[in-house]
Amino acid sequence: MNQVELQKIGKSLLNSFIAAVVALVSSGESDPKVLVNAGIGAVSITVARYLNPKDQSFGIKKKAA
Repeated sequence: MNQVELQKIGKSLLNSFIAAVVALVSSGESDPKVLVNAGIGAVSITVARYLNPKDQSFGIKKKAA
């Protein structure tokens, strides 16, 4: 996995986390534990995509021999 792919995954993780937290804060939630848990839940989708070798954009790829 090269630097560009890692940056792409990192940006996706950060975007998911921020979107979940902003949605809860804008609805009036202020408990930090709840906000962090929501962010982790949102990030788990991208992690699952990364672990899926069949995912074309984020999936783990076999190393070339």
